Amino acid sequence: MIGRIQYLKELARYMDKHVIKVVTGIRGCGKSVVLEQFQKVLMQKGIPENRMIYVHLDESAFAKLLDAKNLENYIVEKLQDGAPSRSVCCRRPSARASCPWSRS
Repeated sequence: MIGRIQYLKELARYMDKHVIKVVTGIRGCGKSVVLEQFQKVLMQKGIPENRMIYVHLDESAFAKLLDAKNLENYIVEKLQDGAPSRSVCCRRPSARASCPWSRS
Protein backbone atom coordinates (compact mmCIF):
# COMPACT_ATOMS: atom_id res chain seq x y z
CA MET A 1 0.00 0.00 0.00
CA ILE A 2 1.41 3.35 -1.03
CA GLY A 3 1.70 5.90 1.77
CA ARG A 4 0.23 9.24 0.89
CA ILE A 5 2.31 11.36 3.25
CA GLN A 6 1.38 14.71 1.67
CA TYR A 7 -2.37 14.04 2.02
CA LEU A 8 -2.03 12.66 5.54
CA LYS A 9 -0.10 15.76 6.60
CA GLU A 10 -2.80 17.99 5.13
CA LEU A 11 -5.55 16.10 6.96
CA ALA A 12 -3.53 16.18 10.21
CA ARG A 13 -3.14 19.94 9.86
CA TYR A 14 -6.91 20.31 10.26
CA MET A 15 -7.39 17.44 12.71
CA ASP A 16 -8.40 19.58 15.70
CA LYS A 17 -10.20 22.24 13.70
CA HIS A 18 -13.98 22.28 13.58
CA VAL A 19 -14.20 22.21 9.81
CA ILE A 20 -15.47 19.53 7.47
CA LYS A 21 -12.70 17.67 5.67
CA VAL A 22 -13.61 16.44 2.20
CA VAL A 23 -11.52 13.98 0.21
CA THR A 24 -12.50 13.84 -3.46
CA GLY A 25 -11.14 12.25 -6.61
CA ILE A 26 -11.91 9.90 -9.45
CA ARG A 27 -12.74 6.26 -8.79
CA GLY A 28 -9.65 4.27 -7.91
CA CYS A 29 -7.36 7.21 -7.11
CA GLY A 30 -6.87 6.20 -3.46
CA LYS A 31 -9.43 8.19 -1.43
CA SER A 32 -10.34 5.19 0.71
CA VAL A 33 -6.68 4.31 1.24
CA VAL A 34 -5.91 7.84 2.45
CA LEU A 35 -8.84 7.75 4.87
CA GLU A 36 -7.88 4.29 6.15
CA GLN A 37 -4.30 5.47 6.67
CA PHE A 38 -5.59 8.57 8.46
CA GLN A 39 -7.67 6.35 10.76
CA LYS A 40 -4.45 4.60 11.74
CA VAL A 41 -2.79 7.97 12.42
CA LEU A 42 -5.70 8.94 14.67
CA MET A 43 -5.51 5.64 16.55
CA GLN A 44 -1.74 6.10 17.03
CA LYS A 45 -2.56 9.47 18.60
CA GLY A 46 -4.80 7.69 21.10
CA ILE A 47 -8.19 8.24 19.50
CA PRO A 48 -10.12 4.97 19.80
CA GLU A 49 -11.68 3.48 16.68
CA ASN A 50 -15.16 3.65 18.23
CA ARG A 51 -14.91 7.46 18.11
CA MET A 52 -14.68 7.46 14.32
CA ILE A 53 -17.40 7.06 11.71
CA TYR A 54 -16.36 5.60 8.38
CA VAL A 55 -19.06 5.25 5.76
CA HIS A 56 -18.58 3.61 2.35
CA LEU A 57 -21.41 5.23 0.43
CA ASP A 58 -21.09 2.75 -2.43
CA GLU A 59 -21.92 -0.23 -0.18
CA SER A 60 -25.58 -1.24 -0.27
CA ALA A 61 -25.73 -1.21 3.55
CA PHE A 62 -25.23 2.56 3.44
CA ALA A 63 -27.33 3.31 0.32
CA LYS A 64 -29.92 5.26 2.31
CA LEU A 65 -27.17 7.63 3.44
CA LEU A 66 -26.87 9.06 -0.08
CA ASP A 67 -29.77 11.27 1.01
CA ALA A 68 -28.34 14.30 2.83
CA LYS A 69 -30.90 14.25 5.66
CA ASN A 70 -30.40 10.52 6.27
CA LEU A 71 -26.63 11.02 6.38
CA GLU A 72 -26.97 13.90 8.82
CA ASN A 73 -29.32 11.87 11.04
CA TYR A 74 -26.94 8.90 10.98
CA ILE A 75 -23.99 11.05 12.05
CA VAL A 76 -25.98 12.83 14.78
CA GLU A 77 -27.19 9.45 16.08
CA LYS A 78 -23.61 8.13 16.21
CA LEU A 79 -22.46 11.28 18.01
CA GLN A 80 -25.19 10.90 20.61
CA ASP A 81 -24.14 7.28 21.19
CA GLY A 82 -20.84 8.67 22.42
CA ALA A 83 -19.02 7.60 19.30
CA PRO A 84 -16.99 10.18 17.39
CA SER A 85 -16.19 13.55 18.76
CA ARG A 86 -14.43 14.80 15.65
CA SER A 87 -13.62 12.33 12.92
CA VAL A 88 -16.21 11.58 10.29
CA CYS A 89 -15.05 10.09 6.99
CA CYS A 90 -17.42 9.56 4.09
CA ARG A 91 -16.51 8.30 0.67
CA ARG A 92 -18.70 8.97 -2.33
CA PRO A 93 -19.32 6.11 -4.75
CA SER A 94 -17.59 7.83 -7.67
CA ALA A 95 -16.70 11.22 -9.03
CA ARG A 96 -19.43 10.74 -11.65
CA ALA A 97 -22.16 10.45 -9.03
CA SER A 98 -23.86 13.63 -7.99
CA CYS A 99 -23.19 14.83 -4.48
CA PRO A 100 -26.57 14.62 -2.73
CA TRP A 101 -25.72 17.10 -0.03
CA SER A 102 -24.55 19.87 -2.33
CA ARG A 103 -26.86 22.82 -2.72
CA SER A 104 -26.30 23.44 -6.45
